[in-house]
Amino acid sequence: MDKGGVAHIHPLPYLWAMESGSCLSLLAPVLARRGSLSREWRENRRSVLASAVLSPGAYLLVLFAFQLSKAGYVVAGREVSIVISALMGSLWMKEGALGQRLLGAAVVASGVICVALAR
Repeated sequence: MDKGGVAHIHPLPYLWAMESGSCLSLLAPVLARRGSLSREWRENRRSVLASAVLSPGAYLLVLFAFQLSKAGYVVAGREVSIVISALMGSLWMKEGALGQRLLGAAVVASGVICVALAR
């Protein structure tokens, strides 16, 4: 869907439309819990700001990548984040199960390699 979208319009308005849709779909649950938004802002301001910049920023980079490359390469490249998340979870956040995570990461990495080597 993203590849087709950025084929017709620039990634910035496409991102704006996608993010606006997300905000509108979450409006009712947020309004139903009035104090939750202000409480989250008070308690986790840095995390909220980092997420507000990094998440759309990463998505924008993916949209530009869709304009520059084949969809299969971009999708496979995005899956590398699963490998990084598995390692961060076990090593940095001490979530354990390093062996299982490495096995799952190896499966994902092998899929990425297969896509990269495909003709």
